[in-house]
Amino acid sequence: MLRFRSSEKIWLKGGKNFDDPDSIQGLIEIALLKLRPLVYPRVYLSSRIAVLKKDVFLPENGNFSSYIPIEEWKRCYFLKLPDFNIDKFEKAATYFPGYHDFSSFKRFDSFNVHKTNRRLLYSVKVQPGQPLVTSYSNSNIQHFFDYWDVEFHGKGFVHKQIRRMLGAMISAAIGKLPVEEIKVMLQVPSKHSWPSYLQSAPPHGLYLCNVEYNPEHLVFDSNINSKKSEEILNEIEEECE
Repeated sequence: MLRFRSSEKIWLKGGKNFDDPDSIQGLIEIALLKLRPLVYPRVYLSSRIAVLKKDVFLPENGNFSSYIPIEEWKRCYFLKLPDFNIDKFEKAATYFPGYHDFSSFKRFDSFNVHKTNRRLLYSVKVQPGQPLVTSYSNSNIQHFFDYWDVEFHGKGFVHKQIRRMLGAMISAAIGKLPVEEIKVMLQVPSKHSWPSYLQSAPPHGLYLCNVEYNPEHLVFDSNINSKKSEEILNEIEEECE
């Protein structure tokens, strides 16, 4: 069984083709590079969360995990948060799209190399989800949780960026973090801007949904030689920096 450090690739400044087989994104890129693409792909990552409904009564000493369907174990992030506010959750998501330095949302590692933490995030979508279970389990647990799908569409991501953004959104939804504080964390990018009381979301329910290419770039042109291809690739890399 393959074990990965994270879903996101570690990006090195000036090293767009840096191999990172210890991440899901990096391993997929290694496979795609064998096709000699002219552009780098856009990446979609998605997280699934389920929040216990407010009208569900649990015994004082009840086991919360017993309400989680076995098919969803570690495939969805289940929350027991009675003060969860979906409006604040969606409001927090609106601050992330754009070209930002995500240093505040990155877990810093011990690599002694300079890394760029600026990323282009196209969108963050929050929409109602549904349990991915059998019909029998669904009939028994559907009324316990509200399911939400959160889709992140971007050029690339820094280490643990998605998990930290989701953790900040959840903290904003329960009033632990003022929603406007997320804007400050983006305006003042630093590992010191990440409050010590915040927690990253676990990897449960984090999926790579899609790798997107421009269809025009997938059309083979025999008139373009390898040297011309390298020139086009260098131009695209300069535009992305």
